[in-house]
Amino acid sequence: MRRERGFTLIEILVAIVVLAIMAVAAYAGLNALIHVRESDKQSMQAFKQLQLAMVTMTRDVEQAVARPIRHASGDTAPGMLGGNNNVPELEFTRSGRPNPLQKPRSDLERIAYGIEGDNLVRYSYPVLDRTVEQPPLRKVLLKHVSTIEVSFMDQFGQVSPNWPPLNAEAHKYDRIDPVAVTITLDTKRWGKIERVIGVAP
Repeated sequence: MRRERGFTLIEILVAIVVLAIMAVAAYAGLNALIHVRESDKQSMQAFKQLQLAMVTMTRDVEQAVARPIRHASGDTAPGMLGGNNNVPELEFTRSGRPNPLQKPRSDLERIAYGIEGDNLVRYSYPVLDRTVEQPPLRKVLLKHVSTIEVSFMDQFGQVSPNWPPLNAEAHKYDRIDPVAVTITLDTKRWGKIERVIGVAP
């Protein structure tokens, strides 16, 4: 009779070790793939937030109008205000405020941009001329932003880090907007990002 021969204990142990090595290698590859996918997902989400922030700022500045406002204290502020250690760093009046419910109100809105912590924040005020100080509506547009810098170009092509320009005649620029605003964001992920935005005449 033919004698049947099975696997020896050593052969079984070798097979188990080889299988374990292959399983570890497969798990490491799969784990790396999952991490790469998650990283790509986070990068795409962060990039979408950046795009939304830039689109929002562009839309707001493009619709800026030279309409000054009055604070509850009685002081006035020009249609656009920025630089010169201003906080928020950029503030202006814009048109085109949505009114889906057709309420009896103006389509003008006071908008401001500033940095809180490491967040780029958009502020919007429900009324332009205020009889009492009202807190603005606040929305975080972009995280991990260390600074926002603005500069302004006038109708003569002169660029200034302040609006109204320093040493300008009092109230001369209350109803005059720049022709373009340059906004520079210093971000943790992408470094400095600059956008030049034209202001509607």
